[in-house]
Amino acid sequence: MRVHVKVAKTPKEIDGVFRVRHKVFIEEDGKFPAQSDYRMYDYFDTIPTTVNIIAMVDDEVIGCLRMTEWSEVGLPADHYFDFKPLLPDNVGKLASVSMFALLSEYRSNMQLAYMLMSIGCYWGISRNISHIITPINPDIASLIKRIGFKPLCEEVIGKVGGLPIIPMMLKVNELRDTTLQYVKRMKLEDFIDIFEREFYEEGDRIITLGEAGDKAYVVVEGKVKVSRTGYRSGEHSEIIVNELERGEMFGEMALLTVQPRTANVTAATDVDLMVLNRDVFQREVLSDPKHLHSVLEMLGNRLAGTLDLLARPAKG
Repeated sequence: MRVHVKVAKTPKEIDGVFRVRHKVFIEEDGKFPAQSDYRMYDYFDTIPTTVNIIAMVDDEVIGCLRMTEWSEVGLPADHYFDFKPLLPDNVGKLASVSMFALLSEYRSNMQLAYMLMSIGCYWGISRNISHIITPINPDIASLIKRIGFKPLCEEVIGKVGGLPIIPMMLKVNELRDTTLQYVKRMKLEDFIDIFEREFYEEGDRIITLGEAGDKAYVVVEGKVKVSRTGYRSGEHSEIIVNELERGEMFGEMALLTVQPRTANVTAATDVDLMVLNRDVFQREVLSDPKHLHSVLEMLGNRLAGTLDLLARPAKG
């Protein structure tokens, strides 16, 4: 199963967000009154400082969360809890997380929830956000603590719906994320807001030899195996040529060319991947050539490593 996590951009994706919220908060959990159009949205969905992060399976939205940058009209978090007395004096740009929803059949997938939250944090980094606040459901508080969120006080009853919440805050410079560490090491911070995530289960095919490719990947968690077809003992077989782990990139030549894929790549374990699409990458690079040197250096190093690998004997 392939799960794709990204910023919602198309009308269909945003409509999917509203439908998932209604399904989760109203139909499944019964926390709010039903709406005649089976969609849930509010005022903050209309302002330009809001984005929605979505998780998709087979091009259908199955989970989402909303990120809102502070403006003169406030934040969604303000409607649930008065954060102001608990915020540090040195708060710079502030944002909030709200409307975090996953369809019931996916709620046990903690990796999926983590991916949604981390993409939201990347968006915050791209906006120079210093702190992110959220009135979080206590059921997932332990999850976002993994990222670096810290409780501001004990569990309380929120001002909306009488629901229990834990007010939490993240200092963005304390974000715990292996992907972000890789991005900084490779000097790709300027592209952090255009990265997406994909999750594959063990055995899923990620890249197929000979197909057209338009994405590069970095392993965040798990392992993938790289293989080519060939003959062994007179029989046609798939030969493993490499295994890649956390922080390693593959498929990078698709960022620069339209040549077919030169190998198969399969999830050796459940795997979490950072994804960069060619059209977005080329648009961002060409619009700001000052970043071109570091990007070409990265791709050159990867190409040299690939050529060295191809010169080695294949694994049995």
